[in-house]
Amino acid sequence: MSPMKLLALLSWLFFWFAALVRFAHVLQAERYHTAAYLKWVAQGGGWRVFANTKSARWLHVIAFVSAVMLCIPRAMPGFAMIGLMVAGTAWAAGNILTGSDAKKRFAATARIQRLFAVTAALDAALLLAAWKKGNGFFLPAVVVLGYLQPLALALGNIVSAPMEKRIQEGFKQQARQKLSGKTVVAITGSYGKTGTKEAVAHLLETSFPLVKTPGSFNTPMGLCKAINEKMEPHHEIFVTEMGATKRGDIKELCDIAHPTVGIITSIGDAHFETFGSAENTAKTKFELADALPPDGALFFNNDYGAARDMARGRPQKAVTYGLETPSDYMPMNIRCGRNGSTFDIKTPEGTIPGVRIRLLGKLHALNVTAAFAVGRHFKIPPERLKNAAATLPQVEARLQLVENPGSHLVINDGFNSNPVGAATAVETLGLFDGYKKIMVTPGIVDMGGKHDEVNFAFGRAAAKYCDMVALINERRTKPVYDGLVKEGFKTENIRVFASLALAREFLAETADRKTVVLFENDLPDHMEQF
Repeated sequence: MSPMKLLALLSWLFFWFAALVRFAHVLQAERYHTAAYLKWVAQGGGWRVFANTKSARWLHVIAFVSAVMLCIPRAMPGFAMIGLMVAGTAWAAGNILTGSDAKKRFAATARIQRLFAVTAALDAALLLAAWKKGNGFFLPAVVVLGYLQPLALALGNIVSAPMEKRIQEGFKQQARQKLSGKTVVAITGSYGKTGTKEAVAHLLETSFPLVKTPGSFNTPMGLCKAINEKMEPHHEIFVTEMGATKRGDIKELCDIAHPTVGIITSIGDAHFETFGSAENTAKTKFELADALPPDGALFFNNDYGAARDMARGRPQKAVTYGLETPSDYMPMNIRCGRNGSTFDIKTPEGTIPGVRIRLLGKLHALNVTAAFAVGRHFKIPPERLKNAAATLPQVEARLQLVENPGSHLVINDGFNSNPVGAATAVETLGLFDGYKKIMVTPGIVDMGGKHDEVNFAFGRAAAKYCDMVALINERRTKPVYDGLVKEGFKTENIRVFASLALAREFLAETADRKTVVLFENDLPDHMEQF
């Protein structure tokens, strides 16, 4: 192989690696679900990664022309190889570090490293086959295979799945051993999981040494990581949330943790696209109740008819809480302001007046009420629970009140918006009297066939409370726009931006100290431009 041909090959191996990093970032965001990842690729995601700028598109044209020239005898192969070197190296150099400022950064985890090794082995086999096919077509084949890296990565993910399953079983067994003899409190629901988990853990730790899962660690490996790294012999309670996108997900988590106390916060439309029906959603959430022992305790949000129906007739102790439907525990007289929320809690033992929390809105009041109910189950005195609630930290990106010195006030509700949470967020925004109220949103995602219906209703709700709305991504937010207009919202007060970064630039120019800005939901990076 000539030196020039070797340099061209190395340039395109660099291209392959850069492409793998970019696409692995998306696969990681999709929780290694091959089907969801391939759906994104098929919907144009692959093209958007490769041809993300005008200059990138020209590089691909150069690569294509150069590859074709190498297939034609005496068509200046020297120039063709220079073209391949320039195109491959320039694109890879411009994309290998792209995503360093992403909202959720690429993590070179042990699993990613194993996936890269498997994919590299598959690539090596394809390279060998291309070499045997004929020396004249080797470099053009390398170029074609470079553009097939999104599919090579998917194949690598499928091939490595049995190995990953064996590795995960080892982590699960270690976690089960660490939890032996401990009390496990598990929380699930379509929404409200993290807020409720934080409130429950904060109130329980006034009386018990405990460990909680950090952030939104609610997958099997996230659960195992928290248990195996943090659980020590002196800890008495483990508090965890459990997430799901399909039937069986909660059961898998319960098979690891074996909870004795379960909390079901809600049954709604979140992840409707993957659940497929409201019935599947309800059955999945109640996989937690199915896993509780007969002498366990089940706490559930009584505002959901499906929860009431599925809780009926179970042997466990059942405790209800809710905002609307008469329940054992209820937050009442909720008031919100710049310093947070104040409310009373109705309990079976009487009313607890003047509970104060830094968090905003009725859903946070409901989460704290659920935590009060769990605290009383563990026989913690009401006054101790009330004092603990006053020091409950805000949950990042969930109606989080952010001081912005010298500029506008920010309400960050950017984490995975859902229909109920979004409606509550704009209602909370409306409580700020004397402020100009701006909402920034990409709409509500992951709604499947309900996307247009849910976002149209969201737009109508937002029109009642907002003075201005900034929409991210024109195609996705068209139903929100239509809902706003349907309610008579002035079109000159609706702005549409291609990205969150552009919306922030607009806010820097227009928002002042008497403006409150609600950031409602936050698209993953790979969806923002779609």
